[in-house]
Amino acid sequence: MEIKKPQYKLLTDEELSSMVTRAQKRLQSRLQMPPFMKSRQPVRHVLSQDRDLEGLETHKHVFTDISSGIKDRHRIIVVRETDGTLREADWHERDRINQIYNPLPGRELRTPLMFSPQYLEDLLASGKFEYVLDAACVQFEPDDPEYIRVTHRTIEVIDSTHRYEELRCTRHFGPLAFYLVWYKKADFLLIDMLQRQLWSDAGDLVRLYTIVHPDSPAQLMNLPHENPLDVVKAFCDVEAHHKGQLQLALQAAEEAHKRWKSTLPIDVGTSVHD
Repeated sequence: MEIKKPQYKLLTDEELSSMVTRAQKRLQSRLQMPPFMKSRQPVRHVLSQDRDLEGLETHKHVFTDISSGIKDRHRIIVVRETDGTLREADWHERDRINQIYNPLPGRELRTPLMFSPQYLEDLLASGKFEYVLDAACVQFEPDDPEYIRVTHRTIEVIDSTHRYEELRCTRHFGPLAFYLVWYKKADFLLIDMLQRQLWSDAGDLVRLYTIVHPDSPAQLMNLPHENPLDVVKAFCDVEAHHKGQLQLALQAAEEAHKRWKSTLPIDVGTSVHD
């Protein structure tokens, strides 16, 4: 990648403040977590059926509202079939037409081969998790079944290999944690957090679990709030699927916490922080 030469400008305080604000907005946009959504439902809405038009054309016609100021998701796109049926465009047709009239940078009309199962597995085996997830965000809408397939498979590989750290400082870590909580597979992520002494993160993950699964036994208990390790211990007692491994990680974390407290001045509080 070509590195651009730095530019130097003389700015007033107001101009500098404005540029800092714009830079912060760009930063927030790039760090925004991708949404976790259900797969979109197929479109099967027939508007009309005119048999008098059957056989007049050998190809179907697509009609698109190209007015500015309309979100692509709400843009009117209809298809006239060769048998005279007029229907709403399906999702695949909508994505292609929207990309033709309002192309998004980096998105291709045809799905890149890297997302096919064979090549995707090769990329995941080589550990290119962030690259795959970034590319999926560009190529697909978040409720596209293909986006869900690619991202879920990537998270499953990360979870099976316990390589959570490779996404920890990226915008994809939140969706990863939510996915594992949603499908009740958070045990090994909790163990990883405890081993890295990210005690507050572990407590927050359990609290997220109780929010996502309000009927879980963990939610029915009066979870402590002062010590994240107590929160994790309560989760381990009633919800953990890998209880033995999580208990061992908890014991090691408690010993590390005791050593950490012994190094603090006497007048410092004993609440756990990572």
